[in-house]
Amino acid sequence: MGQVFKTIQITHAESQVSFDLPAGTVGFRLIFEADRRALMNVLLYDEEDRLRGQLMHFGQDADLWFGPTLALTSPHCLPLVGRTYTLFNPMMDPAEETRFIPFTVTAVAYDDRDRYEADLTRPAEAREAVSWLGEADDAVGASGLDWWADPLGHGGWLAGDFHTHTRASDGHSSQADNVQTARRYGLDFFAATDHSVYPTAWVDHEGVLVLPSVEVTTAFGHFNAHFSKGSPYKNRPLGTASPGEVEVLLHQAVRRQGAKLCLNHPFMAPWRMMLPGIPLETFAYIEIINDLSYKTASKANEKALRAWSAMWNGGVDLTGLGGSDAHLPLGDRYPQTRELTRLGNPITWVYARDGSLKALEAGLAAGHTSIARAGRPWLTVTKDAQGQSQASPPALTGRDLAPGVTLCCGLADEPVGVEKDPHRPEPAYHQWIIDGGIAAEREGASSTLVLPEEGHWVRVDWRNAEGELFATTNPIRWESAEEGKRLYTWHDLEKAINPPVRGVVFDKDGTLMAFSDLWEKATDAFIDRVAGDKAPACRAAVGLVAGGGVMPDSPLASGTLAEIAQALSAHSPVPVAPADLHDQYKAYMTAHPESIQPIEGLRPLLDHLRDRGIRMAVMTSDDADLTHEALRLLGVDHYFDMVISGDRYPAKPRAAGLLAFRDQASISLDEMVFVGDSCRDMRLGALCQRFYALTGTVSAEERLIDLADDLVPNLAALVPLI
Repeated sequence: MGQVFKTIQITHAESQVSFDLPAGTVGFRLIFEADRRALMNVLLYDEEDRLRGQLMHFGQDADLWFGPTLALTSPHCLPLVGRTYTLFNPMMDPAEETRFIPFTVTAVAYDDRDRYEADLTRPAEAREAVSWLGEADDAVGASGLDWWADPLGHGGWLAGDFHTHTRASDGHSSQADNVQTARRYGLDFFAATDHSVYPTAWVDHEGVLVLPSVEVTTAFGHFNAHFSKGSPYKNRPLGTASPGEVEVLLHQAVRRQGAKLCLNHPFMAPWRMMLPGIPLETFAYIEIINDLSYKTASKANEKALRAWSAMWNGGVDLTGLGGSDAHLPLGDRYPQTRELTRLGNPITWVYARDGSLKALEAGLAAGHTSIARAGRPWLTVTKDAQGQSQASPPALTGRDLAPGVTLCCGLADEPVGVEKDPHRPEPAYHQWIIDGGIAAEREGASSTLVLPEEGHWVRVDWRNAEGELFATTNPIRWESAEEGKRLYTWHDLEKAINPPVRGVVFDKDGTLMAFSDLWEKATDAFIDRVAGDKAPACRAAVGLVAGGGVMPDSPLASGTLAEIAQALSAHSPVPVAPADLHDQYKAYMTAHPESIQPIEGLRPLLDHLRDRGIRMAVMTSDDADLTHEALRLLGVDHYFDMVISGDRYPAKPRAAGLLAFRDQASISLDEMVFVGDSCRDMRLGALCQRFYALTGTVSAEERLIDLADDLVPNLAALVPLI
């Protein structure tokens, strides 16, 4: 056994403790222990403040070994050098300020090499890994890696993942697991982005390119450092407990290590971006689609998409990336989804001249990328501005575009033989984006668009039937950004995506008026009249619950009359038409006007909005006639500029009705707030600046928490928010 020479109590984040090794030490061990699960985020520096050791661990115990050679040292650490060392645990979570869990570090020195080697425990995987360290690395780095080598042997559109984790931080997979998953799902590359730990070696990964990266994890945001020649923590930072200190750390990563920084999940609480003063030019990339199997990712991704549009409008042309952020073992999933959380969900596609890391970096710099949960998004030119057919390069640039040019988009199939997730969603429609606005919304995966005279850049977004973002192309600019709209800092961006509110769109049932017995009783009576012995099946099909109530997000809860009729017709002995349901509901409403009751705070909120000059619309699955009658019975029909009804516009979450209000009122979606009570409402509302959900309705409240900006008990609660 070695000799314990130092015991260190780590009681708070940002601790910096130095120690000297006893004379004659040939190796030493650091033992980390806690009474309960603790966040052990520790960096070890030598006497010249060069990074020699890295640990990021959630648990009660861990250790690091530092021996006379690399083979006798813990993974991603460097051998013993000198006598004086400093332990530093950077702050990586806002909760550490108030809920830090202490841990103990016991330092054990060895003066006998044989005894050290006998006690040393080193994972088998570490013994098999090939080191990326080179002679130039006097601290944690990867100068021994040939960044120009082409291990893939080909270029073209390469499939990859820019956000992955292993057991080196808080992931549950080994290096070999991630390589195996990449091969299984047809990935050409992935970035190794463990929290705080920069990889210095990797196991065999033949046929898969592995990019050494690291997730710089701070209390003010998470940032992947890609193409960095060493750890961003290579030289001991002054600290990481303030925005200014984190900004210095990031600037040094760019200047000294050549890192290309990515803004990771910038709107996902509690890990969202909180550096208001940092220049946007600090970053090369922004993560647009983060693991959509995680409960709050959908909402955060939509906000990242809006921010991306604002950046491009402001002349900050960051390249968009996708990252699985996979932490779970392959085959596992989060409880709220059937979709796997794994490498390659989503895929980032990069067009590269060959299969080297340098070519990958060049493809990203050129913006030759797209992101998808499945398949490969493509964009081609079919006709030039004079209407002549034109051959299109495999990756478009701004030189290929001009007003009048005809573009075609689509999703290419995945390669033959690649395993597919049976629970993944499929694309249902797509949106052409010009300068951040939806220029057209089309069914399916493919269509054409003629570029307008007014515009600067184009992008295509694909969505599934639930309205979730499924895929997107990187924007392509053909015209420089307007000089007066230039954005410089994150604060500028936040102002750009949160302008003064000029319009509010409300759902009707459960939002303006109580979800009344109109739907339940009138539908029940209709089924009794037409369905006979098929009545139980018809009730279940539309979402009526035995014993009373309506299933959340069922056809009856949030569908159009056409969708309700379709659900009934699948089981009823006679076909049901939307007009039949209209007559039934209109008759019930006329006979029972007392069934139309306002949500608490309706009049005060509408008066407040009207007094502020804010335009208002109702967007509902009902038909126009029923909606106008309900608003008349509520006595509020005069407040609304527009009724967007299910018989005139595609059903939510399609955006056509929202766009009609945008065009009629000359109000951008960034200037709108959406108020609803269902998951469909929130999926659509995510296109707006803010989206609020009312509680206590037929929708499942636990899902609304994940999808809405905030939950409110009634409409009066919105007065101070809008």
